[in-house]
Amino acid sequence: MDMSLMDLASQSRLKKKDLPVPVLGYLSFIVIDTLEQCIKRRIIHRDIKPTNILINKNGLVKLCDFGQARKIIDEASTLKGTPQYWPPECWDNNGETEYDERRDIWSYGITILELIYGDSPYKDYRGQQIDWISGEHVKNANGRQLVEKCLEGKEKIYAEMRSFLLQTLETYINRRKYDVLKKDKFIQTYSIWTPEMFKKELELSELMNDSSTTSNRLSMESIDNPQEKKLSLVQEELMKLHPNDNISSQSDDTGSPLIPSGQNTPRIPSLESQRSSQSDNSRSLLIPPGQESGNPPRRPCLESQSNETLSEDSKSRLVLCHGMSKKYILRSLAIVVFLLLLSSPIYIWYFLLREHEKSETTTTSHSTLSTISPRKCLDSFSYFPATKACYYVNYGNSTWKMARFECLGLFRYPHRIADLVSIHNETEDKYVKELAPDSKLIAIGLYASDGPISSEVDYKWVDSTPKSYTNWKTEPGVKGGEHCVYKELDGKWNVYDCNKVADIAYVCKHYP
Repeated sequence: MDMSLMDLASQSRLKKKDLPVPVLGYLSFIVIDTLEQCIKRRIIHRDIKPTNILINKNGLVKLCDFGQARKIIDEASTLKGTPQYWPPECWDNNGETEYDERRDIWSYGITILELIYGDSPYKDYRGQQIDWISGEHVKNANGRQLVEKCLEGKEKIYAEMRSFLLQTLETYINRRKYDVLKKDKFIQTYSIWTPEMFKKELELSELMNDSSTTSNRLSMESIDNPQEKKLSLVQEELMKLHPNDNISSQSDDTGSPLIPSGQNTPRIPSLESQRSSQSDNSRSLLIPPGQESGNPPRRPCLESQSNETLSEDSKSRLVLCHGMSKKYILRSLAIVVFLLLLSSPIYIWYFLLREHEKSETTTTSHSTLSTISPRKCLDSFSYFPATKACYYVNYGNSTWKMARFECLGLFRYPHRIADLVSIHNETEDKYVKELAPDSKLIAIGLYASDGPISSEVDYKWVDSTPKSYTNWKTEPGVKGGEHCVYKELDGKWNVYDCNKVADIAYVCKHYP
C-alpha cells in the first residue's frame, strides 16, 4: 500500500524520530529526476507537496496528481496548486508574473523543510495553531532564513543536505534548474541507490506501517532458503509415488536431496515429468476399451479433419476447435441480425420523435425569452431580472485576488467580460447571499488600493461602477495597504487582506 510523505512525517512525529538523511536523499534524487523528465516534455507539475509524493514498502517512489499540470512553450503565468507551496514570484504583479520549472523546485524545497521541521516552515513556531498562511508570509519569504529556522538544533544531522536546500529556495533569478541540482554532491551521493537499498533504509528507520513492515520481513524470511522449499515439494511428490518407502531428507555439499531407503543410485524425477506422467495416467483411465493407451481420443477439429473423408453424420456433428458447433454459430448470427432488423424501425421512430420534441422546445424557449427578458446567460450562470445581469458562484481554498482571476478567465471573448460581483442595492446584496447561503466568506468586488485607507470612501468596485450602497459590519478604517471586502455569514461586509488564503465562495457577474 502506498504512503504519502505527509503520512511518513506523521509516523516520524509519533515515534519522535528524525527522518533519515538517506531517505530524503533518495527521495530528492527520484523527484528531481522525474520532474526533469517532465520538463523535457514541456510539462510542469505546479502542485508539488508532501501529499502528492508516494512511497511503498517495495522502495518505489511515485509522483502523483497531475491535475494542475500543464504543457508550456516557454513560461506560464496562470496560478494553480496549493498557495502555501507557491514560490514568492507567483505573488508578484497580482499573480501575472511568468514562471518556469523553477516554481516546482521551490515547492519541493518547502516540502523537504516541512518534513524536517514537522510543520509548515512559514509558522512562527512548530505546532502554531493558525487556520491559514498569509500570502505576505510567502511573498516575502527568505529561503536562507527558512532553512536556518527549520534546521535549528538539527544542523549536524542534516549538514550534508543544507547546500541542496539553499539552492532550491534561492530567488527566482538565482534558483538552480534540474540539470544543475543533479550535480549537487548530496544528490550525486544517492543517485546510485536502488529501490532495494531504499526499502532496506525504510525498514531500518521503522517509519513505515508496522504491520506492512512485519509482513514484508516475514515474506523475505520465507524465501531465504529456496532450496529447502524446492526439496519439500520434491519430497511430497515422492511420497505420493512411493507411499510404502521411507524417504529420508539428506543433503550434502553438491545439493543432492532426497534418497529413498533401499536404493543405491537414486533417480529423482523432476516435478514436470511427474506431473506429466500423472496426467497421462489420469488421461488413460478415460480411454474407452479397444483404443491404444498412448493415443487418447480427440474431438474432431476442422483443421485436423479438413483433408479426411467424413460421413454425413460426422459432418453434421463437426466441432470447431474452440468448442462450438458450426451450425450453432450460424444460427446465433442469424438471430442477432433478425433482432436488429426487427428493432430498427423502433429506433428510427424514437429518434424522429426526439428531434421533433427538441425543435418544439427550442421554438418555445426562444419565444418566451424574447418576450420576458433579453437573457443570454450560459448554463452555469443564473439570471437575476432585478439587475439584468448573470451571476456565477464557485468555491475553493483561495485568495481574493485568485477569485478575481478566476472570474476574469471565465470568458475569452471581448464582448463578454465577467468580474467579481459589484453590489449596488439591498436587493442584489440579498441575492448574492442566496447564491452561497452557507459560506462564511463570500468574495465581492470591492477593494481599496495600496495606500492610506481612512474610511469607506477609499474603497471602490473593480468594475468601476459608482458606489451607491454599502452594508459594512464595522467602520473599514485600517492603517494602509491593499485590502479587500468579503460578505460574512451574517450578510455584512468586512475587510481582510487581499492575499489571505481561506475557504471562500466567490460570485462572478457579467451583463449579457
